[in-house]
Amino acid sequence: MKIENLYAGQVFKNYKALCAELEMEIKSNTNSKNSQYKELERYCSYVKDGHKITVKEVYETPKEKVDGRGKSEGCRRSIYGNAAQLLITDILAQSNGYITISKNKLMVSIGMTNVNYGECSQQVKKLEKLVDIDKSFIYEFYNINNSNFSNIIQSALENLQDKSIIMYNNIIKVREQGRFNTRKATKWEVYQILECERETLEELGFEEKSKIRVSNKWMEFKKEVQNKLNKRTEIHHYFPAYEITVNEKYIEQERNKLADLLLEQVVKDETLNQLNSTIIDHFINNSQLRKEQWFTAGNKSKSELRNNSKYIENMKELATLLIDRSAKSILNELRSTKEEDDLIFEDLFG
Repeated sequence: MKIENLYAGQVFKNYKALCAELEMEIKSNTNSKNSQYKELERYCSYVKDGHKITVKEVYETPKEKVDGRGKSEGCRRSIYGNAAQLLITDILAQSNGYITISKNKLMVSIGMTNVNYGECSQQVKKLEKLVDIDKSFIYEFYNINNSNFSNIIQSALENLQDKSIIMYNNIIKVREQGRFNTRKATKWEVYQILECERETLEELGFEEKSKIRVSNKWMEFKKEVQNKLNKRTEIHHYFPAYEITVNEKYIEQERNKLADLLLEQVVKDETLNQLNSTIIDHFINNSQLRKEQWFTAGNKSKSELRNNSKYIENMKELATLLIDRSAKSILNELRSTKEEDDLIFEDLFG
């Protein structure tokens, strides 16, 4: 399967056209076809309309492959799923049976990113000024990695839920004007958020958030939604989070299975560093691949960005600054930089 031939918005008129483009064997057996479609789902999301197949999103990090016995098969990126699930389980074992946590806070807790990642994502203009990298590269960096990290965490949570170790829900958390602490949104607040998002989608000429997210209107969408909310509610900002109920009777048993021993601090740090370095290496390798294949991308403006002579250099610098666990904090410098704040990505402090 030539996954590198896929891109968002790609349309295949039928199954045979899909096979031709991805250089797959054309199967006549229904089960064999379904197996191919299931494998394709590891790499992208798509919709079928009659015979037509439309690619909605191509994942930077493929979903973990699982065989019939539920064991991970030989994917070179399986370190993501294994390490993330191990570290998440360790956090949940210490949660007294219940926790609400944002994706970004969970990412920092398990070593996927460093302390700079979340706050810098909310103040892109300041970061641009501080590191002298054009904001278009910074947006590219965050759009790619936010999608990658979401898939890794979602897969780990789904595996734990499948084993009845946890039960989790996606919720919305909010921070009110003039307050620092966050809380779970009320039903009325969720309704207001939905209303503001839908109205803004229609105003900008979109039907789905997944489509506006990969367009040049995403930042405008986020800011306009927040402006509407500020007029109707006391919400300063909102963000998605996980509400997780833990099966305390079995969580430690599961943690021990994953690690084959209790997570001593040395072992934990080693696993954190392993996951962190693997993520950086994979991101840089994929950046090189994106640059080499820039001409096949569906979005012309993004294609031109990836053909820029500084693309690889800038992506490496951002990965070192915002993901590498050994990087020093730049938050004091960021906060003292004189530039308009721009709350764009999910909150770190939920």
